[in-house]
Amino acid sequence: GYMNNNAPILSVVIPVYNVKDYIENCVHSFQSAKFKNYEIILVDDGSKDGSDLLCDKLALMDNKVRVVHIENSGPSIARNVGIKNALGEYVFFCDSDDFVDPEAFSSVMDKIEKQKADLYVLSACHESSEPDVYFNDDVGLSTGFTSDLSEVQLYTLRVRLSAPWKKFFKRSLIVANGIEFPSGRTLHEDLSFFLTYLKYVENVCVLNDVMYFHRYVPNSLSRKISFNQFSDLVHIFEEMGNLVEEKGLDKKILNDSQTRLIAILMGIIVRMKKAGISDDNIAINLKDKDVDILVHGFVPQDAKSWIRMIAYKTRLFKLYSLLYR
Repeated sequence: GYMNNNAPILSVVIPVYNVKDYIENCVHSFQSAKFKNYEIILVDDGSKDGSDLLCDKLALMDNKVRVVHIENSGPSIARNVGIKNALGEYVFFCDSDDFVDPEAFSSVMDKIEKQKADLYVLSACHESSEPDVYFNDDVGLSTGFTSDLSEVQLYTLRVRLSAPWKKFFKRSLIVANGIEFPSGRTLHEDLSFFLTYLKYVENVCVLNDVMYFHRYVPNSLSRKISFNQFSDLVHIFEEMGNLVEEKGLDKKILNDSQTRLIAILMGIIVRMKKAGISDDNIAINLKDKDVDILVHGFVPQDAKSWIRMIAYKTRLFKLYSLLYR
């Protein structure tokens, strides 16, 4: 089995990369909670700013905290290393510049101890694009325990539940099915993990406790543009198709997925235009990365989708990005 008797209920996996100013605050937010049956695994992803030493110090001061140092490999591999080192019944992924509300965290863990679900989803969390000003982002899922997964599946296929830090995963399901974050992707690698995980889920519990505070750090990885993001989107769409097929869902759902993915695609293209990349160069890469898979059989449901679709088909990206502004 995956459990030993003194294993914690929860493993908190925190990838750490050059976040010297935030990491202590993140760890302390868990440490100050009443709930104590957890471990924290800090995966130092080759930090160069002294975060590595700070992680060592945090581990020396608290035996609930462990550190694994790896050479810089990106958040996906760091999370996979965290999973491999975890002992808990559940795994929670936390970003190192985020933190939890100690009381709400304890309340969530009390619920998790009382009722065993294959997946817990936080229906809301506090999000901020500026320091210390948070708004409550509510996903809008119905709360409570259910074996009816249709709502969670629908939200996921509409790319509304991709953040890894809104969920508690059952470690045994991850391990038994060899589920990993895909390395080498920069876009929605967390959604990819979740789409695979959802194949094995039989029930879900949606919690309305707002325990998580997420900071948008403006210079984060997601802002880099690369043509590989085209193939990342194609992979995601194929994984969505796999889930729909595996679970026998209505194929029409994939039209919603295409609506979202084409919007994301065109957003990336607008950023490429801002960076001075030519329409021709973009068009060559769209062909090269088989992006037509994303638009195959797509039926636009609104004006914006029609415009995106026409811009995509005609390759008039310059014009589209002017309209977009």
